[in-house]
Amino acid sequence: MLSPAYRYLAFDFETTGLDTKKDEAIQIGIVEFDHTFQIIDTYSSLIKPNKDIKQLKSIVSHLTWFALTDLENAPSIEQVLPEMQRFFGPDTVIVWHNISFDLAILNKYMSREPAHSIDTYTLSRALLHYVPSYALDVINQHLQKTNDHREGEVDDAHDALHDSYMWYNLFRVLMTKITQLRHKYLILDYMIQRWSGTLHAIISRTQKPYTFEDKELFFPPLSSRQTGSQKKIIRDTPLSFGSYDQHQELDISLSSIQELITYTDWSQWQRVITCTHKSKVDIIAKAFKKINVEVGTLHDQVQFDPERVDRFLHQLQLTDAEILFGCKYFSQYDANHTILDINSQDEYKIFDTLSNQTKNESKKITLCTHQQLFQIKHKIRAQHTVLFMDKDRWAQSYGKIVRQRFDPLYLLNHLDQIEYKYKLIEHPHHHLIQEFHRKTVFLHSALSMEINPMFRWSNIQKVECIDLAHDTRCPKSVALIPLWTALREQTNPTLLPEDLWLTTKVEQLIKYLHWQTTITKKMYNGDSRYYQFQDTHTYVDRQDFAADLPPAGKTLFLSNQKKSPNQHRIAHRHSTDTVQPLRFLNIQTITKIPNLISTITQSGKSCFVVSSDKSRSKMLFDQLVKQGTNSAYEVLWENITWWVGKNIYRASTTKKPVILIWWYNFYFAALAKEIGFDTAYLHHLHGKLAPMIVNDLAWWWS
Repeated sequence: MLSPAYRYLAFDFETTGLDTKKDEAIQIGIVEFDHTFQIIDTYSSLIKPNKDIKQLKSIVSHLTWFALTDLENAPSIEQVLPEMQRFFGPDTVIVWHNISFDLAILNKYMSREPAHSIDTYTLSRALLHYVPSYALDVINQHLQKTNDHREGEVDDAHDALHDSYMWYNLFRVLMTKITQLRHKYLILDYMIQRWSGTLHAIISRTQKPYTFEDKELFFPPLSSRQTGSQKKIIRDTPLSFGSYDQHQELDISLSSIQELITYTDWSQWQRVITCTHKSKVDIIAKAFKKINVEVGTLHDQVQFDPERVDRFLHQLQLTDAEILFGCKYFSQYDANHTILDINSQDEYKIFDTLSNQTKNESKKITLCTHQQLFQIKHKIRAQHTVLFMDKDRWAQSYGKIVRQRFDPLYLLNHLDQIEYKYKLIEHPHHHLIQEFHRKTVFLHSALSMEINPMFRWSNIQKVECIDLAHDTRCPKSVALIPLWTALREQTNPTLLPEDLWLTTKVEQLIKYLHWQTTITKKMYNGDSRYYQFQDTHTYVDRQDFAADLPPAGKTLFLSNQKKSPNQHRIAHRHSTDTVQPLRFLNIQTITKIPNLISTITQSGKSCFVVSSDKSRSKMLFDQLVKQGTNSAYEVLWENITWWVGKNIYRASTTKKPVILIWWYNFYFAALAKEIGFDTAYLHHLHGKLAPMIVNDLAWWWS
């Protein structure tokens, strides 16, 4: 499976934070194993940071098993280094999860020269599908459920050595899966033989190389191979939308989302249901699943083009991304999945290149967000009926779409994707796309360098400009723009029909270069920055909204807005045997957080704290941790205890009552996973949107 020429290390740091330049390591853990996955040696030690122990963040003790006082007598990094260095050599292969962060921390303390670095996060996304989150502890519990976990190797403590054991086990599972797939699907073995990437060197070769035969079907279509028919449920009193007029508004405030889905006639025509947020789409999808109605999205699986696949496989060498795409495809095919789980830019680039989008067929019921609908409204046909959920938020959604910032990096990524496709299919005008991509990179670099001084020596985040194409502060960009636009006119007629969307994005950038524009500073990778463009003035009214709707046969607006919001502070949650109240308690008058904590914890039940004030939310979270509330509750706050997927997974698997703190959109993500709350506290929810949010929360609780 693995080459015996290397030593393998699973390695982890616990740190004081997530800033690789400012934060320090407070613990290390190492697990060394050989090519047969036999563990050779382990090492673990706390590390005393240079900063004052009292200044460390509360999240450190919240997420690790040790108290901050444990670090006071720990050895310094200088004392630990000799033990660390003995594990590293020119024949070392380092195994990590989300490798860039830990490599940056390691480079702060020692110069390393390992043979290779393997990221189990990237491998997991290719070989583990529909996992709630690719965070290490979530994947580990997923493996335990699927019996891919070795008992006795990992204890319950959360520390660096514990994580190193999990990485070791995860790497073993992933490499075993690759081995099984390559033996079962010989075309995957053929692809691995033509590999030129990182893992190529450490994977043992097959004894008999596979012979390429053109007559074979290399990417069989994804399809369910399970037998049996779905049960069709017919209600006695279906709600039919056929009798309503175009653009009519329907008040459905008395129905829960589950009741609306259950008592509606979905057998006629094709329907598109669109909501403000992705989490609401997930709730609707789950409601349809309960009545055995199949739904899809406008981005569903399409057929692969045989000619493109043939050219793809005839390349002289395949990259890491191409091999991992092959692993993902055959892994999901082996698991009888009908939709390919695309979750990275490289995967989508390859998927889009191999696809023949003209063969895409829509499902009877299609789900999407408002923003997705406006982006791909050209796919809506006259036979569709479009149902706008959250009708009362049309201005908010449409305003967000119209005023959406233009990101030049997204344009560059899209050009990279098209260039990859045109090179693979040997498009006659590939050189034009390549040259346009190159000049767009030059233009973006010049703009970034010349915009940068506008923000220098200032904390401002936005700058307004008029006609950047003639701005004297941008001499290099001004010289490049005419050359770039001229090349764009040559490139546009050569695009394939499926790539004409690029024209829209290019025209959008041209508009921002010549009109009054707001430039916003964005940060990434520490101190690096880039810029986004946005209209300075945008006026949106109902006529604008209606004029820009997709050309469907009928579009209806469904409203869940109550006429008297104050009378609907109590909603009801339906379960199998009881009906419990979901109380919305507005506690803005409670000024001291200790009083708020007492109010939350006195019942001992799960609650959701919805707040529009991020600083107040963080203060509440810090105080809950400092007072030890996290010993009795699962205290979760987005951006601190990690992102939505991991927080929702922790809330759904914990045996403790949950305190979930964040903005109300997070609430819908929890509802989509059927996580129950007894009380929702409205904490610092200001303005005229507050009553609408209360009604929104109440109606979607079904």
